[in-house]
Amino acid sequence: MLDFFVIFSKGGIVLFATVNQAISQVVNKLIKHVILEERRDEFTCDNLALKYHLDNEFDLVFVVGYQKMLTLSYVDKFLDDIQLAFRDKFTDYDLRKILKSKGNGQHLASSLGDSVSNSSSLSSPESSSLLSSLNLVDFYHEYKIIYTRCCKQQQNIPQPEMRSFQQSTKSQKTVKSMIIQSSKISIPTPVAPIVAPKVESKPESVPILAKLSPRGVRPEKPKKKEAKPIPKGKKAKEARQWELGGKSSDDLDFSKKTNGAVENTSSIAKNIASGDIGATIEECDVEPDLEFECSDEEEEEDDVEIASSTNKKSFFGSLIKSMSINKALTRADLDPILNQLRDHLISKNVAAEIATKLCDSVATKLEGQTVNTWIGLKSFVRNALEESMLRILSPNRNLNILRDIRAKSVPPYVIVFCGVNGVGKSTNLAKIANWLVVNGNKVLIVACDTFRAGAIEQLRTHVTALKTIHERDGAKKIDLYEKGYGKDSAAIAMEAINYARTSGYTVCLVDTAGRMQDNEPLMKQLAKLIKINEPDLTLFVGEALVGNEAVDQLGKFNTALLDNGCRGVTSNASAINGIVLTKFDTIDDQVGAAISMTYITGQPIVFVGVGQTYKDLKQLNAKAVVKALMK
Repeated sequence: MLDFFVIFSKGGIVLFATVNQAISQVVNKLIKHVILEERRDEFTCDNLALKYHLDNEFDLVFVVGYQKMLTLSYVDKFLDDIQLAFRDKFTDYDLRKILKSKGNGQHLASSLGDSVSNSSSLSSPESSSLLSSLNLVDFYHEYKIIYTRCCKQQQNIPQPEMRSFQQSTKSQKTVKSMIIQSSKISIPTPVAPIVAPKVESKPESVPILAKLSPRGVRPEKPKKKEAKPIPKGKKAKEARQWELGGKSSDDLDFSKKTNGAVENTSSIAKNIASGDIGATIEECDVEPDLEFECSDEEEEEDDVEIASSTNKKSFFGSLIKSMSINKALTRADLDPILNQLRDHLISKNVAAEIATKLCDSVATKLEGQTVNTWIGLKSFVRNALEESMLRILSPNRNLNILRDIRAKSVPPYVIVFCGVNGVGKSTNLAKIANWLVVNGNKVLIVACDTFRAGAIEQLRTHVTALKTIHERDGAKKIDLYEKGYGKDSAAIAMEAINYARTSGYTVCLVDTAGRMQDNEPLMKQLAKLIKINEPDLTLFVGEALVGNEAVDQLGKFNTALLDNGCRGVTSNASAINGIVLTKFDTIDDQVGAAISMTYITGQPIVFVGVGQTYKDLKQLNAKAVVKALMK
């Protein structure tokens, strides 16, 4: 049973609707998260599953909604039949005259909303007459016929019957058939053993060198090398003594601080690049946009050809223009071009599943549109795909961390970093901490990776280096909060946030342990940390090197967090609010991971790591990424 069915134009005018509940919020979410972002995934909202068809020739959208627990096999055929029937009837209508005759659209919408609460079902005669009077197009009779026919077809589908035991092959076997008769057993004839030729054995006492040497020549015994005496004036090479090596295991446990202990910053200060020590605060800031070195030779050649062709206006050119024909695109026209573009996207490291969905959404968007036959179809489809990818990389939610930090009434602003092992969470956390300090924030780094050996020491090294750069004037701008190894990470994060609130820190950066997406106990531990502390921002740190693995990693991370009760601050669709891509300087133009990760969650890419120093952090330029993908 269908809960509702709506037909509306791409301009937002509802032409026909059959409802038994308020659907405005549900349809608006479908338009915002699926249709505008050109996604082809199944959309679910609360307990409803929604499917839609686009009619690009008439600019119409057909939407059907039903309970997601139901498996309705006739929905696709129902939408196809409804689309064909409504197109035949919609050609006879003039929308302007209909709107004038029906009156104000707002009054129509309010009366439709009032009728929803009064109507209990679609089949009642009162609701059908009321809905037919409120709809702009009188289509209820045809809708009822098609809906009834589709329901009967599903009921008439024969259900497969289970075989009885007598019909199975196992019932044919009896005890007598399973007994092996002795007469049927074939005894193999014995095979005569193969006797190897006798080889005269030589005495084992003969040395190997004597066997290999020619006759009459006795091998010489190898001479032992005599150790050269060390001159009295020279000293033997001594073992290297590391500055922070320590002489016992207690000296190497840096997580235990003693009162009055002074951190040894001499080796860290030596290892900081001289350019960072002498750099100004402005030079340590994040560069605004990420650019790629893309060759523009092809575009320049195209521009030259277009310019030369426009200058040469001839009688033949005007004749071709007059003979041009507008043709409606079909799926057969689009499939060869989209298959080439899909293979090109996969070669650029886009996940195969995402590349297929992108091409399907472009085909749905272009199918039925009229195109001039003299315009190159390949360039037309290519431009549509570029627009689709640019829309995906520019999500509707603009994330401005500095603005959100200033707007928060009760600091600190909490950011949690999560991801798989070895992607660079701690390194990029230090880069973002450097960027926040440069922009006037007081940062507290929280060490919640209590599992990996050396994780706390790594963060302490970063904090000491950042102090050397930023705290030359003596003002405290950044610090580390840690409680050692083997502790509960959620409790450490809670204590750190309370300490930051009382100590005047504006931002808390929480570092978590790396974990694989299939490790259920560790995923529950991460969900516990996020659910208890309720961070303002949850960033997923991923590598730019991944291809198809990006879908599995990010999808399972988001699903695990949602299943354990975590919700985003602004949207219930995703528990991850942003993405940080690392190792972007190692992939050249293989930037497909950016499209894959953004498509899965619909969340923006906040930062991109492009190097090893603290200022190697950039913001993503969507146009540059699309240009590199289509190169």
